Amino acid sequence: MLILGVDPSVTQCGLALYRFPGSEREIECLSFTSQGDTTEEKCAFFGLRLHDICLARRPDFICLEAAMRLIAGYQKRVKTDLGGKTTGYWTPNADQMVLPEIQGHVRQLAIDRGIGFETVAVKTWRAALYGRGGGSLGKDEAKRRARDYCRWLGITAKNHNEAEAACVAIWASRCSQSLKLMRAGLAG
Repeated sequence: MLILGVDPSVTQCGLALYRFPGSEREIECLSFTSQGDTTEEKCAFFGLRLHDICLARRPDFICLEAAMRLIAGYQKRVKTDLGGKTTGYWTPNADQMVLPEIQGHVRQLAIDRGIGFETVAVKTWRAALYGRGGGSLGKDEAKRRARDYCRWLGITAKNHNEAEAACVAIWASRCSQSLKLMRAGLAG
């Protein structure tokens, strides 16, 4: 069974192909950078690129990191007037807003191709693989941990996106109930 792990992003998407059961050391990692001038063009590029990879590799199961439901925001154009009053406005993290659309591309591709799939929350797979406290790591520490985890297993990952995709594929092989049902022939 070929598992495709996906760490989705509108900038650089990480992918990992894991022939399961088999040696985790043999997980093949790859990544691509979305192209286009607008968010819509980048999302379309993502969908087409993933489609091409699925046609070429024919995965049996896709596991992707779930888009966060809570969108982070940050204050923009903060100014302080002579009286000490601060003004500005809040804006959302635009990349996070696009992730549900990218997730939809993956879901629809799996449905169209009859490929089993599951999404997994980042905190869930990190806690399962890294142990206690792994689900609450900061962004930079989480990236480092994924690269270190892959190095420890002997997986070649060129960047943190590929490393996290490999971790998602490993999580699927060890923890995904959907995959276990599919392997047992119980899933539809």
